[in-house]
Amino acid sequence: MRKLLTILVLLVTINCSAQQQTQKDSTVEELVSIRPIPPPDTATKFIVYRNNQINKRLRNKIKNLNDTLLSAYLDNDTSKLHSMYSDRSKIQLANFKSLEESFPSPVFKVERYTDITEKRYRVLDEFSYRSNEIGKVGVIVKDSTSGNGYKFKFFITQKNTYISLLICPGENREFLLASVYCKYGNTWKMEFYAVLPYSIKGITAVDFYKLARQYYGKGYLLDTYNNIILSARTISPFPQSFNYTELPAMKKFEAEVFKEMAEKYPMPIKLSKIPTMPEIVYVSPFTASNGIFTSITYITKIPLQNTAELTAENEEIKKILVELFPGIEKGKKYVYLKALNELPSVTKKTVQSYGFILRGDSE
Repeated sequence: MRKLLTILVLLVTINCSAQQQTQKDSTVEELVSIRPIPPPDTATKFIVYRNNQINKRLRNKIKNLNDTLLSAYLDNDTSKLHSMYSDRSKIQLANFKSLEESFPSPVFKVERYTDITEKRYRVLDEFSYRSNEIGKVGVIVKDSTSGNGYKFKFFITQKNTYISLLICPGENREFLLASVYCKYGNTWKMEFYAVLPYSIKGITAVDFYKLARQYYGKGYLLDTYNNIILSARTISPFPQSFNYTELPAMKKFEAEVFKEMAEKYPMPIKLSKIPTMPEIVYVSPFTASNGIFTSITYITKIPLQNTAELTAENEEIKKILVELFPGIEKGKKYVYLKALNELPSVTKKTVQSYGFILRGDSE
């Protein structure tokens, strides 16, 4: 009997040791993957759990809040949105409203994107954050081998904070819906939410930046520029809260590319080799349902109604474009060309155009 008890005690000890080791390993992994960084000159004490490490009941509770938030946002139900805010946030919103009356600015508003039509989303990341450092700034650092690592900053207003980063699908874009909830007593209330573009055709700002680097290495400046433009459109969804880890390098490269583009291709570009001397006035990336393309707009002296002469001129333009912009047709299906007789103006915002297609080598 004594021998049996000894064996039982030994088994319990081994089991407890294994559980402690598992918990220890999980903690180490968490600290490696999520490195919350305290603000300068502070010693913020915190505990943070991410995604599946979060209590399932809490995740479900926050999911219900997020479902309500997205539904209210899409329905433009301001009453429902207002009811979700904490009293602290309601006071701030009231102060913002009084400021807007004197200084109208979209900075205090959450823009409504009509691209988002479906009440569904996927979770990018969620964090449960506990800290007694009320009034300080919490910072979560998400490392990523894909390069899409980021920092998320927020004010610590209560001991328990929950951060949701959700991806909502749109027509050609995805949107980041970020929400921060705090626990007041037994109730979770919203402190902050925002919606801004996150990706275009599933490509994030960091991914566009990497593509731009690749094109630059090949000497394709126009493709580099276009991808930098696309990156800039989603480079920092929430400048005050959400920023990519690679943002400094991205902004530096962006400035260098813009400078080189302006020096090499000052607009307008007069195509003097063509007798009609058309002028390129605008180059940009163009997003369509079937992909992302380069769009080139030019002014022609030929009336748009004269399609025969317009087409003949455009054939000459295509030949010059391949020489002028190295790589413009490489790896692409199409390049869109748009002919105008005049530029839009304050008094005439809409002008007629005529379109052509330069076929790439991957059609």
